[in-house]
Amino acid sequence: MNYNYQAFEAVLEKILEQPLEFDMSEWCGSTKCIAGWACLLFDNENLKKNRVGYNFTAQGTKILGMDFKDKDLFLTNDNEGVLQILKILVSQKDLPASEQQTIHDIAEKLDIELGLPF
Repeated sequence: MNYNYQAFEAVLEKILEQPLEFDMSEWCGSTKCIAGWACLLFDNENLKKNRVGYNFTAQGTKILGMDFKDKDLFLTNDNEGVLQILKILVSQKDLPASEQQTIHDIAEKLDIELGLPF
């Protein structure tokens, strides 16, 4: 895991400051999903220049240091569950790598289903 804990922490802080702006079901529309907040906070200039065709998922994944499997976090609309995952993820930033949990590990322990419900 190479999570960018600084970026996750900044996203979590923004969500807690502006909870009405956070909505995982909006796919980065008028409200901001995790990827949207990451892009707005850490890639704003590029976002402004390339608004049409900007890939929030790809850029958010890159900014947050997530791998392919972690993208399932972007595909859930459980705002409270995602918020719980973010809090736990950020809380482990100073732990040795061997003790850090992945996004999926955290979700499993909390019984939160990630990805699109089929």
